[in-house]
Amino acid sequence: MKDLQTKITSATVFRDGARVVRTGKTEVEKGEQVIRIGGITQYAHEDSFRVKGRGHAALRGIDVKRISKTYEPEGDTKEMLDKIKSLEKQRRDIQDQLELQQSRITHQINVMNQFSTEFGKWFSVGETGLDNLTKMDKTNHDMITDAKKNFRKLTRQLQDVDAESRAIRENIQRIQGERITETLSEVYVTIDAKQSTTLELEVTYQISLANWYATYDVDIGDGTTSLKRIAMISNNSMENWEDINLIVSTASAQPVSIVQPNPYYVNTYQAVAASTGYGGGGLGRVMRSVSADYDDESEEMIDNLVGGFAEEPMPEIIEEYATTSETLGGITVYEVPGKITIEANKDPSPITLTLD
Repeated sequence: MKDLQTKITSATVFRDGARVVRTGKTEVEKGEQVIRIGGITQYAHEDSFRVKGRGHAALRGIDVKRISKTYEPEGDTKEMLDKIKSLEKQRRDIQDQLELQQSRITHQINVMNQFSTEFGKWFSVGETGLDNLTKMDKTNHDMITDAKKNFRKLTRQLQDVDAESRAIRENIQRIQGERITETLSEVYVTIDAKQSTTLELEVTYQISLANWYATYDVDIGDGTTSLKRIAMISNNSMENWEDINLIVSTASAQPVSIVQPNPYYVNTYQAVAASTGYGGGGLGRVMRSVSADYDDESEEMIDNLVGGFAEEPMPEIIEEYATTSETLGGITVYEVPGKITIEANKDPSPITLTLD
């Protein structure tokens, strides 16, 4: 399989779609082989692809496929996921120890309360002394203090584990958010080369995410009025059109359908002449010219004097307009001169078509 790099060379924009042409050139050896043409937008209609070319080869067939490419950002998420699992296990162990220390504190408090309740009975009958109460109180206080100290230490460890786990999860979300999946169209062209030759292929396809609408610029001057017809072209195909030959058509890219005729008849207006009388001398008047205050020789002398001081004017910018032709059905086609660039997914680009 051989890859062929192509470039968009021309586009015909309809009112609700566009036909795009890509061209590319490559060297092929003798025999049958498959040429892959990639980088085509996913919005190209699969049933609209057409291929033709030049070279000593025969075209056997074409196949169109959709492919998806995922661009992974830098960073290994597997190590981060393993680290999160380790932190979750560590968190469970700390949580168990916290529950154990909390149970110790509760148990010691209950023991001390029960001892204080029973001590009065034993002391009243002389079975114990105050030194036992003091010793029991000190021992219980030390055990509760040790349990609370361990509880605070474990709480700080749990907070550190949660903070580290939260930071790792944020990094994973950032990496996964930077992952880009792009869907493209690829054309596989099967050819049979009669000999080693230079092969030039032209791929044509149609898209719907491009259109144009007309706007007008009216310039009313001294005794003259001009009207510019401007095409506002939108290209949302994810493909940049750079230095292409552009054609704008008033045709629609929708499938053709049979419409039941419903004629509308218009009657012809018959004008009736009306006779009106006018005065005899009104139309026969003659305008007289006004004599000049100076003769032609003086006027020419003044013009030459003024012309000697005037600067040479800069040439005006030349405006080129599209070549207009009309096809069957009243469809108008505008061939825009020069090379045009229309970027994808931008605001509509104004292209001047005609001047009337």
